[in-house]
Amino acid sequence: MASPSPPRPTETLPRRGFPPPCWSSEETLALIQSYRQKWLSNRRANLRAADWESVAADLSVRSSLLPSATPKTSVQCRHKFEKLRKRFRSERLRSLTLRPHAPPSSSWSFFPIMKSLEIDDHGGLTIPKADRPNPSTGGGEAKGMMTDEISRRIDCERRDERKSKRAIGSVEKMVSSLRMVGDGFMKMERLNMERVRQREMMKMELQLKRTEMILDSHRRIIDAFLNAFVDGEKRKRKMKKKKDKVSPDN
Repeated sequence: MASPSPPRPTETLPRRGFPPPCWSSEETLALIQSYRQKWLSNRRANLRAADWESVAADLSVRSSLLPSATPKTSVQCRHKFEKLRKRFRSERLRSLTLRPHAPPSSSWSFFPIMKSLEIDDHGGLTIPKADRPNPSTGGGEAKGMMTDEISRRIDCERRDERKSKRAIGSVEKMVSSLRMVGDGFMKMERLNMERVRQREMMKMELQLKRTEMILDSHRRIIDAFLNAFVDGEKRKRKMKKKKDKVSPDN
């Protein structure tokens, strides 16, 4: 009698209330490669919970050299791959809608490697004959070509991102330079206004002193005139008194 099979490890669902994990381009490519390897070893059968655990473990090994990689659970790997499937379906449908007589294509970086995984009638994943790798070699040549294509597209995206950052940096430098020029212009204008104000104050002070000097001169002239007039009157009175004293004796 066959012994009962050991219980399969249960999947732990992610706790609610936390944001979804961040997947870099390198981690996503490593996930696709880990899935493909496990899928081929299972003879293209749907992966079960234990298989996804193996995929997560293999992904951890592949991503160990990536500086920005974070640990991923089997549930996170499965959910991410489901999102990749949906994205591939939408890109493929859009390509067929826009160009019905041309092979499906897309600018999405992972479209070539996902194109090798087609959806069959049962919801599983199969590889077209033209793209099927040799199971004995693991599809090394085809997988290498697709990996090179993905890496090339990732490098192009990174170059575009660096160009955008440089353009943004140039704009920020230009804005900073314009701000510095504007600040310098405002500072010069404030200095010019301060100089004009000081000159106007000096002119007003000089005008006030000149007016005071003129008024002082007028006052002195009037005082001198009045003093001369008063002195003359006094002399006249003295002379008259002397005459009045001399007249009776004569």
